[in-house]
Amino acid sequence: MAECACGCREQTAGGTFRPGHDSYLRADAEHRAGGVIRLAELVEAAEAFKAGDVSLAEFGERVMVLMPASRAPAT
Repeated sequence: MAECACGCREQTAGGTFRPGHDSYLRADAEHRAGGVIRLAELVEAAEAFKAGDVSLAEFGERVMVLMPASRAPAT
């Protein structure tokens, strides 16, 4: 058995998450990014960097613009 990837520390029945717990991780990532649109923009920035369309400096600048200054994880 493995520990659930959502961070709850519960054991799974062999998968990555306990039933329904993938939504906890998804909601926490969305909250920390500042919403689902901003989360999508961060993914797009990472994809552009990976594809070589932007430099590391440009990627860093995008992240600094997109990420909220301080946002605590959802509880």
